[in-house]
Amino acid sequence: MTVAAQAFDLRQILSSMAKINWEVKDVMSQHNSYIDMILKEVHIFTVRLEQVAMKVPIPHAAYKCLWENIAHIVTHTLVQGFSEAKKCTNGGRALMQLDFTQFLTKFEKMSQLRPVPHKEYVENYVKAYYLPDIELEKWIKEHKEYSSKHLFGLVSCACQNNKKMKQKLMQVIEELEKNPFNR
Repeated sequence: MTVAAQAFDLRQILSSMAKINWEVKDVMSQHNSYIDMILKEVHIFTVRLEQVAMKVPIPHAAYKCLWENIAHIVTHTLVQGFSEAKKCTNGGRALMQLDFTQFLTKFEKMSQLRPVPHKEYVENYVKAYYLPDIELEKWIKEHKEYSSKHLFGLVSCACQNNKKMKQKLMQVIEELEKNPFNR
C-alpha cells in the first residue's frame, strides 16, 4: 500500500476537489479536472511500472496487488473529497457520478482490472445522497465501512434543507461513534 500511496499527491487531489462547486442545477457532459489529475498520476505510475518490469520481472500476483492498492487509495480519496463538499444539489451528485464513471472507464483500461476493486465503496456513498431521510438513517447504521467524518459530510449535504433530520442523523452517527461495537 505504501508504494501505491507514494505514487499520488493526495493533498493536491483533495484540494482540487474542495474547489468544485457541487451546487449545480444541470450537469454538463464534462467531468471535473481533478479526474484528469488522478488519471495523469495513474498514467505516470503505469509508465514507471513498465520501466521496472523491463529490468525485473514482476509476478502477476504482485502486479495485481499494486493495482488493487491504487484502486483502494483512489476510491477512498474520492469518498473523502465528496464528503468534504459543503453543499450539494442533485446536479452535484450526478456530477460526482459522472466524475467517477470517467475515472472507472479509464482506470479499467490502464490497470486491466475488471471489476475495479472498491468500486462499490464510491458508488454506495454517492447513491446514499439520493436516499429519503428515513432510509438514510438505516443506511448509516448498516454501512460500517465509512468513517464518522464521511457520514457527517453525507448527512450535511443530503439533509441541507431539513435541519431537524440533519440533527437527528448527526446524533445517530455520534451514538455509533461512542459505541463502536454496534458498528
